Amino acid sequence: MVGVLWLVHALAFMNISSFGILAPFIKEDLHLSSLQLGFLISALSIGASVSQMPAGLIVDFAGVRRMLTLAIGLIGLFLILFSLAPSYAIALMILLVYGMANGIVGPAASKSILDWFPAVGRATAMGIKQTGNQTLLPGVLLVIFGPLAVRLYCEVLIVFFRINETLTEIKHLLEVRGTDPKERL
Repeated sequence: MVGVLWLVHALAFMNISSFGILAPFIKEDLHLSSLQLGFLISALSIGASVSQMPAGLIVDFAGVRRMLTLAIGLIGLFLILFSLAPSYAIALMILLVYGMANGIVGPAASKSILDWFPAVGRATAMGIKQTGNQTLLPGVLLVIFGPLAVRLYCEVLIVFFRINETLTEIKHLLEVRGTDPKERL
């Protein structure tokens, strides 16, 4: 389980850390000044800061798996929308909302550690999860494969998490009905 949490953390922060690497290309493509580029990158942090406390409350109500799946799905969606943004103003708004989606990951992943791991071992699991936002993976992938491959990689992982969420829901529905999925085999 801690591997999945690490991967979620890595995906969420890979995208944010990639903006620094991609900044010269974004600046050139959208014809931005350095100040405008700074506002774009700041929009990510502002969005995340604004959403973390409400995200924690929602995670307590809606559950960790659902919110992590939602967060990764929204992050992927807003990255696609950002790549299609026709203007600076729209790109700024998209990155603000993207930051809000990214702000869900921290509270949800931290709560999952509390819910899924015994008291002895939680700090280790938390430490492993936290290394996901310190990874070299985005830079290495970007240099080797380029921005398109990194985007495709992220999208495949989003699909994987959605499939996992759906299978978990199906299993839960079968358990609620009193049918053990193993008995059907």
